Amino acid sequence: MTPGGLRRDGGPRGAEGAYYATGTLKDIIGPGKRTVRSLALKRIAPGEDLGVLRSFVDLEQLELERVRDLDLYSLAGLGIEQLTITEGADLDLAPLADLPQLNSLVLGNLDNIQAPRLTLPASLRLLGIINDDPHLSGEPVKQLIEAIDWSRLTELRSLSLRVGGLYEMAPVDVDLGFLACLPQLERVDMYQGLRHSGSSNSPIEPPFDGLSRELSFARIAGDEPDAVRRALCAYLGTNPDDPQTAIVVYERQESDQPPAPAWAISGPVDGMWTAYGSLHRAEDGTVEQTEYEACERAEERLRRIDAALVERLDFDPESAGTGIMATSREDLERALALLHLDR
Repeated sequence: MTPGGLRRDGGPRGAEGAYYATGTLKDIIGPGKRTVRSLALKRIAPGEDLGVLRSFVDLEQLELERVRDLDLYSLAGLGIEQLTITEGADLDLAPLADLPQLNSLVLGNLDNIQAPRLTLPASLRLLGIINDDPHLSGEPVKQLIEAIDWSRLTELRSLSLRVGGLYEMAPVDVDLGFLACLPQLERVDMYQGLRHSGSSNSPIEPPFDGLSRELSFARIAGDEPDAVRRALCAYLGTNPDDPQTAIVVYERQESDQPPAPAWAISGPVDGMWTAYGSLHRAEDGTVEQTEYEACERAEERLRRIDAALVERLDFDPESAGTGIMATSREDLERALALLHLDR
């Protein structure tokens, strides 16, 4: 039998050895006879003792989702290779330095973190730091960028840094000069929400001083996107006209206007009115659900009330949120009201 509190992960990650737990760790004394390679801890109660993970000797991947006030020092010395923390609050991230085998670290939608100086393991190959939630700000992203000792991450291959993207959020000012410490970088994704504030030129603007020449993928932003893209391709020795060239430059967005709230109606564009937000967050249901499942439930609720209305709507779910579209503003307003999303 599965040890108390552990459940097999039957979702997209539900490969052999993948499990999850919610609520409390008090019923978990270890993996039992199971080989647990991947473990997701969702909505673990504040103050829970993560020390139980020391008995999970096969653990390679750990995900902490919707957690707050956890003592990460209990993870010190574990052989975790991949760590993801999403929707985490009131966390001291300094213990991440004590994960000697860590090669992948993803931090998303964090709030009220402590990291005055962050020394990440030199083993790190992938790093992602993204806040994309209208209820949060980009300050944790700025705080982490300024706290990390980038000189240790000379072997980093993939870097994603972003404030906003799916949601409109105010940008943060950071010195991007740290990119010069990452000579092996092959992928960089930082097209939204970061403004260079250093005394020297930004490494992601011509002449790209200090930027890795190993890049094969880049998503950045510039004032003149086409000119910046061609200059970057020339810097990297790639053909800008080759459809296989994965270098993308977006128009820079630097508005300091307050972000539009979730479910704000925009349009019409091409005859469609649109509202975007997270049905998962609005429903606040079981932690096992996904945005796709929350969307299915929302459609079913509407269908029971007004089936004809549902036929006039278009739902476009993705992992972080759902777009709801209609050809008339009245239909979209009615849908949001029936789903109690207009409050």
